[in-house]
Amino acid sequence: MATAIAIHFPLGRYHATPWERAVNEGEIEWPPSMWRLARALIATRHHRWPELEGGRLDAVLAALTKSPPAYWTPPVSRGHTRHYMPALDHQSGAPSTDLVLDPYAWVEGDDPLLVRWEVELTAQERADLARLCQLVPYLGRSESLAEIELLEEAPDLDEQWWQLDSEHRPSVQLLQPGATVTRAELEVTTPQLRRQRLPLPPQTSLRTYGRLEVDVSPEPPAVRTQVEAVRWRLETKAPFRVENGILATEHLRTLKLALVQRALPAVPAQLSGKQDAAHVTDDHRHAHWLWLGDGLGLVHDLVLWMPDGNLGSDAAAALISRSGFKGFERWNPTGFTEGSAHLVGLGPADQVLPELVGPATAWTARTPYVPVRHRKKNQSVLEWVEHDVGKECEYRGLPAPVQVELHRDRQAEAVRYRRYRWKESMAQRKDALWVSLRFADEVAGPLCLGRLSHFGLGLFAPGPGEPSL
Repeated sequence: MATAIAIHFPLGRYHATPWERAVNEGEIEWPPSMWRLARALIATRHHRWPELEGGRLDAVLAALTKSPPAYWTPPVSRGHTRHYMPALDHQSGAPSTDLVLDPYAWVEGDDPLLVRWEVELTAQERADLARLCQLVPYLGRSESLAEIELLEEAPDLDEQWWQLDSEHRPSVQLLQPGATVTRAELEVTTPQLRRQRLPLPPQTSLRTYGRLEVDVSPEPPAVRTQVEAVRWRLETKAPFRVENGILATEHLRTLKLALVQRALPAVPAQLSGKQDAAHVTDDHRHAHWLWLGDGLGLVHDLVLWMPDGNLGSDAAAALISRSGFKGFERWNPTGFTEGSAHLVGLGPADQVLPELVGPATAWTARTPYVPVRHRKKNQSVLEWVEHDVGKECEYRGLPAPVQVELHRDRQAEAVRYRRYRWKESMAQRKDALWVSLRFADEVAGPLCLGRLSHFGLGLFAPGPGEPSL
C-alpha cells in the first residue's frame, strides 16, 4: 500500500530556490525535492511538536526516504518581485543597495500538489506523519504558506506524474536523500556544507525526474482589454486644496497625454477630446479628468473616467508608465503644488470608483456646479439651474431630474473654487452653485454635469445630504 500527501498553497505562491542556483537567477524548485520535504518535517517537529520522540520521527523519515517519491503537479506560472536591499556598504553610512529577485511559482486553480511514496507505514508512523503534516506552516521560503494532508488512499500513477529516471520530457533535477540517510545528516545547514567544501548534503544526490508533456489546448487570441477608469493617489510637497482641484486635473491631462503621444502614433480622440484640432461632438462621451477630496479640504485622488470604457490597453499602459507630477519650470499658477501621482486602480468604474457609480435616485454635488447657459432676464436662479441641468442630462442620455435643490448656505464656499483653466484669467470664471438632484428612477454614475465637467467641476455622488468636500 502506497503513502501519499496533498499540499495546498493558500496564497497561491510557492517560493523555493533549486540547489546550486542563485536566487537572482529566477529559477524555482518545482516540484519540491524530498530533501526539502524531509527538512520541513524535521523543522516542524523542533518548533511545533517538540514532544514527539526522536525515534518516532526517525522511523517516519526512514520510511519516506526508503524509495524516491513521485509527484503530480497542478498548472503553475512563473513570476517574481524585485527588492532593493541594503548592501554591505550601507553600514559605512553611504546609501547602497543591491537588487534582489524573489522568484515564485503561481499555483493556478484549487488542485493540490500530490506526493506519493511506494511504502507502507505502520499505524503509528501514519499517525505521526499525519500530525506533522497538519503542523507544517510553510514549504520552501516562509512566504509559501502550505496546508498538507495525509491522504487515506494514494492516487494511481500515470505518465502525467513526475517519476525518477523517467525517459519522458520535460525533466528536472531534485535533491534525493539516500535510503541510509540519518536525521543528523538531513539537519546539516548550508553554511556547514560550505565550511566542509561539500557540493551536496551528505547521503544526498541530484536525481533526474521526468514526466510526459501535458497536452495544452490552444487558447483563443486574447481580447484587447478596454479600461473605463484609472485612479491615482496624489502626494504633494504642500497641501493641494480642493478649491484648486481643476489645476490638478488639467495638469494631469497634460502630462498623461504627452506620455500617450510618445507611445502611440496618435492620441485617441476619445482621450484627448479633440479630432483634427477641433473639439469632438460626442455628447460628452470622451475623457473626464476628476479630483476627489479627502473630506478635510485636500485633493486625495485623481481620476480618469472614460464613459464608454474605450481606453485601449496600449494607451492605458502609457498613462501609468510614470508617476511624476511636476509643474512647469517657468510658471505655475497660485494654488498648484507638484508631487507624484501613484496608480491605485485601473479597470471598470464600479470597481475603481465605487463611491461615484450608484445607481441612485438622489445625487449630491461633490464639487460646485457651473451652469453652461446664460441666465435669462426675469429668470430665477432655481429656474435657470433647473433648465441648465435638464439640458445637460439630455445631452448625456439621462432623464431630467424631477427636483433640483440649491444649497444656498454653501454659496460662499462655492465661489472660492477656481472655475477657470490653467492659462485663463479670473475674469473668465463663471458662476458656481452647490446643487442636489433627484430623479424619478435610479440612474447610474459617474455623474458629471455643467461647464468644465471634464475637469472635475459638476461632479455628483449618489445619495442625499449636504455637499461633501
